[in-house]
Amino acid sequence: MTPPELPSHHRPGGGFRNPWVAKAVPGFGSLLKWMLVHRTTRPRPKDPDPSVFVRVPPSFVAPRAPASQLTVTWVGHSSLLVQINGRNILTDPMWSDRASPVRFAGPRRWVGPGIAFNDLPPLDVVLQSHNHYDHLDDGTVRRLARAHPHAAWIVPLGLASFVRPRGGRNLVELDWWEEYEIGGLRVAATPALHFSSRGIGDRGDTLWCGFALTAANGRRVFFAGDTGYHPDFGLIGAPVRARAAWQAAGLTREGYRQLAHGETLVLD
Repeated sequence: MTPPELPSHHRPGGGFRNPWVAKAVPGFGSLLKWMLVHRTTRPRPKDPDPSVFVRVPPSFVAPRAPASQLTVTWVGHSSLLVQINGRNILTDPMWSDRASPVRFAGPRRWVGPGIAFNDLPPLDVVLQSHNHYDHLDDGTVRRLARAHPHAAWIVPLGLASFVRPRGGRNLVELDWWEEYEIGGLRVAATPALHFSSRGIGDRGDTLWCGFALTAANGRRVFFAGDTGYHPDFGLIGAPVRARAAWQAAGLTREGYRQLAHGETLVLD
């Protein structure tokens, strides 16, 4: 019996990869070269004083915005509070001082979070794009799991094993192009040109992704996570806009992909 063919972003034998290029991310040798050569021959400009980054009080609606209102509040880096369809959604939460496996070293936060942790509204969904330390933080996951125990965590394949031991209860893992619906909000995991790793020897063990959100009232949000440009960017909006049409036509996901690449299907 022939085993089913793996999606192109799945590695044979387990794990994940970028399907568009053979070497999408630099290896350890390239990183070492950058650290020893480029950082010494091309010194980084002096950092600006943190005071130049003016912070303003956040203006999200507490405890929830009306279903007709869409708000997005930048917390810092990839952490965003999105209010859509009456739901409160948090992306890549990070409230620690350092993006690092240790507290005494590693990249340090330049300014405080745009929303104080205790000022967060009740969360309905947490979206996690991948496992890098500046996006997935151990301490923040534990704090959120305690403070917002009913929130659903939507993560790419393999990341539930990180969130669950730290208190996350309602966990959903998605592969690229898979969808999950919660309270009139459809969440689709989208392809990203990136990689995953939190240590030595674990690169690609868990998946990375972006998220496309579509509310029942038609409002939409695309959160890319971390990504370079890739050929499937043109498809990311299309499955959301034309989902009913191409499913009704009996197209498989691969058939839809080929059709879209052929510019045969026009979407608006």
